[in-house]
Amino acid sequence: MSIIRQQARSILLQSGKGLSDLKPVSIDLEPEGGFCHCDGMTIKPSEEIVTLRIELCDSEPLIWRQLEVPTAITLKRLHDIVQIAMGWHNSHLWEFTIGKQRYGLPQAAGWADEPQRPAGKVRLSECLKPRKTTLHYLYDFGDSWEHRLILTNIRQAEPDVSYPCYVAGEWNAPPEDCGGLPGFYDMLDAREAASHPDHADIVAWLGAYRPETIDEPSIKAALDRIARRRAAAGSRPGNNISDVDA
Repeated sequence: MSIIRQQARSILLQSGKGLSDLKPVSIDLEPEGGFCHCDGMTIKPSEEIVTLRIELCDSEPLIWRQLEVPTAITLKRLHDIVQIAMGWHNSHLWEFTIGKQRYGLPQAAGWADEPQRPAGKVRLSECLKPRKTTLHYLYDFGDSWEHRLILTNIRQAEPDVSYPCYVAGEWNAPPEDCGGLPGFYDMLDAREAASHPDHADIVAWLGAYRPETIDEPSIKAALDRIARRRAAAGSRPGNNISDVDA
């Protein structure tokens, strides 16, 4: 604070004024990732982010993605991000499990053995441990796509980066409704074996699908849309950036 005071003194002496001429500045502070408005200036505070690694359990070779996501998002928004990163179509039921507690959508509560908490009312920051946190995410209760979500390195966001953002990944996620991992690998074997009785049908069903190719441009574009909605929500006076994360 003394450095700021010295700079102010220097400026005021040059203008022929003294420190007594300084007028108080009103600052409007908004909670949870909002913006500060100071005499017409809008200042975005640094938000907290965490590294997210998504692994499709029991896939071989391992299908994985790495992203950086804000800790202020809800588990419902985290679900959206996982869907985008993996290339799923968000057309089936899903749930998170943390310890013995399940989180999902209210209409999916009847599917769970234990009572579910609404995922849209729980923020990721509430679930994080200091060093490493592991969450379990199940998508499609029929095909049972089980994901391991590993969250590490909680830190302040980079000022010039929009979040969530894609970092890296390997291998394409399976097509939906293919019978889970066993059905997926059976399909790949049938496509490669011209003598397989279902070869022609499987080739037609899989179409241009390639297990080694990730559609990274589509992932980045979809995550960028979320990031821009967050930024737009936070930049409006009276709004909170976390409002769009619900």
